Amino acid sequence: MLVVHDTRCSRCGHFEADVECRRGGREENWQVTMPSCLRCGGATAISWEAGVAPTVKLFASRVVGSGDDGRPLIVSSRAEEERLVAHIKARHPAVTEVHIEPDSKLAQKRRADEARHMGWSERQRLGVAEEAVAAQKEMIEAVKVEAETEALRKNLDPAPAGTAAMESVPSAAALSGAVP
Repeated sequence: MLVVHDTRCSRCGHFEADVECRRGGREENWQVTMPSCLRCGGATAISWEAGVAPTVKLFASRVVGSGDDGRPLIVSSRAEEERLVAHIKARHPAVTEVHIEPDSKLAQKRRADEARHMGWSERQRLGVAEEAVAAQKEMIEAVKVEAETEALRKNLDPAPAGTAAMESVPSAAALSGAVP
C-alpha cells in the first residue's frame, strides 16, 4: 500500500512534499519504507514541518472501525471509547488527535446497499443468473439439513457436519454455466 508523507533528507536536508512511500502490512508491523533522497540519494525520514500530522478516521455507532484493518468495531460505552483512542495513539505514535465522527443509520444502510450492489455487479460481470443463486441457496439448505440429520442420527455434533457438507455444493457461477 502506498501512503503519502513529506520527507527530509538526513544527509543534505532537502525537503520534499507529498512523497509516495510504501507501507507494509500487518506482517511487517505497518512499517513505512522511505525512498532515498532525490538530490543526493541519502536516507530520508518523515517530516512534519508542514504542520500536517496523520489522523485516523473512524466511523461510529459509538465508534466503528479500528483504523488498522477497517473492520467494524462498535464501542458501547465512553470508557471503551477512551481505551480505543489510547490504543490507537499507542499503535500510531505520530497521531496527535483522533477525531470520532458519529455513524448514522443512514450511513450504515448506505454501506450495506453499496456492498449488496457490488455483489450484484460482480454476479452480472460473471454472467451469474439470479435463478442460479436461488438454486444454490436451496441446495445448500437441503445438503446442510441432510448432513445435520445424519450427524444427529450418529450422535455427533451437527454443526461441523453441516458446514463440511456445504462445501460440496457447486457455486452459483458453476450452476449458471458462467464458470466451467
